[in-house]
Amino acid sequence: MKKNEELLEAIPKVNPILNRLVSEPKFMVGEFHHNSIITGVIKFTSSFEYFLNDLVINCMRRNYGLLKKGLKDIPITPSDIVEFTEMINLRYKYIEIIAQNNCKGEL
Repeated sequence: MKKNEELLEAIPKVNPILNRLVSEPKFMVGEFHHNSIITGVIKFTSSFEYFLNDLVINCMRRNYGLLKKGLKDIPITPSDIVEFTEMINLRYKYIEIIAQNNCKGEL
C-alpha cells in the first residue's frame, strides 16, 4: 500500500479528536447532550417499567376481578398448590408472574 500513492490519497483522512476539538469547540458539547438524552430516556423507561409492575401487582391484590382475568391464561401447576400451605402466598406468587409477564421492558 505504501507504494500506491493514488490509493493512499483516495482514503479519507480522519483528524484526531484533539484537532477536532480545537477546530470545532461545540463538537463535544453536542455529544454530551446526545449521550445525556439517551441516558435520561433509558432511566425514565426503566423506572416507569418498575412503576407499572408495582401498579399491576397492587391492583391485582386489591381487585379480585382483575386477578381472575389475569389467572385465566396462566396454568396453575399441582406442585404449586401442594408447595404452598397458605393460599395467600400462592396468590402473591402468581400475581408476581402475571405482573412480570405484562410489564416487560421492550425499548
